[in-house]
Amino acid sequence: STELHARWSRLKDARLSLRSLTSRAFSSAGSSMQLFSVLALSATMVLASVANRVMFRMVLVPAGRYVHALSVSTNMAYLVLNWGIVLAGGLSGGSERREQIRGSLRFAARHWTLFASIGVCESVAFTLLPLAVPLLPKALVPILGQTLLPATMLLNAWLLGRRYTRVQVLGVLIMLLGILLATTGDVSLGLGTSKCLDLLAPVAGITISYFFVGLCFIFKDIVFRRSAAAGIEGLDIFLVDGVASIGQGLALLLQWPMNFALLTDLPPREYLAAASAAFTNSAMLMPALLVAYWIFNITYRVATGASVRRLSSQTTLFTNVLTVPLSSLVFCLPVRFPLLGEPTTFSPVLLLGLVVLCTGLLVFNSKAIGVSLAAGRAPPAPARLPEKGSRETGSA
Repeated sequence: STELHARWSRLKDARLSLRSLTSRAFSSAGSSMQLFSVLALSATMVLASVANRVMFRMVLVPAGRYVHALSVSTNMAYLVLNWGIVLAGGLSGGSERREQIRGSLRFAARHWTLFASIGVCESVAFTLLPLAVPLLPKALVPILGQTLLPATMLLNAWLLGRRYTRVQVLGVLIMLLGILLATTGDVSLGLGTSKCLDLLAPVAGITISYFFVGLCFIFKDIVFRRSAAAGIEGLDIFLVDGVASIGQGLALLLQWPMNFALLTDLPPREYLAAASAAFTNSAMLMPALLVAYWIFNITYRVATGASVRRLSSQTTLFTNVLTVPLSSLVFCLPVRFPLLGEPTTFSPVLLLGLVVLCTGLLVFNSKAIGVSLAAGRAPPAPARLPEKGSRETGSA
């Protein structure tokens, strides 16, 4: 009896050790996979954003005089792709998938003002930007663009009730310093007092436009929060973008009179004919260049929506900040992009700014990174085996 009891104890200890090791291995693998998926999503968003910026600059060479037509055509591409994917998913999926789409549509109908707000904010931002940017010095535009950082932090605190620690505020200040280094380098603006006064209107315009971009991030965050609270699992990103694109399209439609009043002197028929000719000019690599821009732009939007759903509007924004100096570095590469001429002269200050910016991102997310690493290292709670003589569900 004593020998049998000793054998039973050794067997129980061995099973406990094996279960603990297995549980720890699965826990570590799960944490690693989760971290890898977040990094992959962030990298996709950053790369798509940089490619989108490069393609946009290339498209503006043949289509820069027809910015509103470009915005409308891009919006139509959003609508066709997003609703095409939603329809294909509904037709090819099972009853569970169709019910999920119906639930998402009912949610969108109940919160249509929120989705419409996303589209309207996007249309306002992308209308003000082409009006203000040409009136500003090149070195000043990226700097003003970073007003999106403090604006979104304030909107997060006001609309979502987020609070920031001193370490996070320090991280944001380091990021702003890195952006200033990356965008200004050794360039001197050389603006006089009278010139600064002339720039007040475009500066206000570009600041307001980035404020609306920040609102888009917040509204998308609210959409995913409300869907989770309503018990809707896995709200379809393409459906969210598709409904928001309807609002954007209606807002752009209402802005056509402003386009003819402020952006062009051509009458409507001549403007549309000239835009159509520019969009199909094979000598300027169109329309292939336009289609490539749509692909990267839509990829970026989908990755951004997935990041907001998976992480938050705040984390998505700070990750997106990396694209500012990275885009500048791409234009400094010894590569001659079509239609853009010679590459920009490389500045070591730009690389320094990128390093400082990454440091700020790490400082801001230091607590979350520490928690993730600690969760991966911590051993799981020891598995409890039943006492001798009791039943164990699922055991042989």
